[in-house]
Amino acid sequence: MIAIPSSELPVRHSAISFVLDQKLADQFASVFEIPAGGKPLTMTCGAFAGMFNLLDQFQVEWNKLLHVQQSFDYREAFDLPCPVKAESSLVKLRERGGMKWLTFENILWNESRTKILILSESTIIIQS
Repeated sequence: MIAIPSSELPVRHSAISFVLDQKLADQFASVFEIPAGGKPLTMTCGAFAGMFNLLDQFQVEWNKLLHVQQSFDYREAFDLPCPVKAESSLVKLRERGGMKWLTFENILWNESRTKILILSESTIIIQS
């Protein structure tokens, strides 16, 4: 993994646009073996594409990555289809015991960016 000085935080990924629609919802439902036609909360994980792109940018060795925690703050209801923008940022980086702890903030906005739909935080560890 390349070095990221704390003075450069936050490191942001440019916004990604996509549509939350019933097809996407049904794909997530099939993964978790729940009936199609609903709106699984996990379908918004597409918002994490920017986080994964940042991990690639940092040249993380994926086989050394551990997912530690994830939290979601659902702020606004939305109907399907819903055009959205997602932004990801590395907001915190610490090293402990030779391992790197990275905390990302992921924000899912409505298309016009007037409302935050979901604010999420993810922490991962990169093993030494």
